[in-house]
Amino acid sequence: MDKATYQQQYSTEDNPGWQAIDHELEKIYGSMKPRHYPPLCGLHYVAGGSDPIDGASVYDSNHQESHRHIVSYGMSELYYNEEKAGGDFSKWGFEFTFRLLPFRDDPHDPIWAIQVMNNLARYVFSSGKWFEENILFRPTGQSG
Repeated sequence: MDKATYQQQYSTEDNPGWQAIDHELEKIYGSMKPRHYPPLCGLHYVAGGSDPIDGASVYDSNHQESHRHIVSYGMSELYYNEEKAGGDFSKWGFEFTFRLLPFRDDPHDPIWAIQVMNNLARYVFSSGKWFEENILFRPTGQSG
């Protein structure tokens, strides 16, 4: 979208990147309300906090196999920034997602997975290297 269209569609009060992520998740989960976790350290990265992502949402998915689906916010441009309109991609151009099968002995949300996302984000921000889309990591010995 070009800068003029961006300015017509959004105001400085909007969070167009955040809204775009939520819109895509609504296509999958409908009106389900996720559990959202703000930066674990309490402050956003731009405000001096140590967590590069601005938070993560956890969905209880029953698609295919019941699992938790965790999605980060902050690797893409979340907030109004007309100077970024029309670019090839938004900020780093991706968000982290994590799917995890829950197990009986741990009924709580996997906060450790959000910490892993933050560690990966720290690597990206400090190194300037980013991840390509659809990279899957599986334990050794598992296929497809």
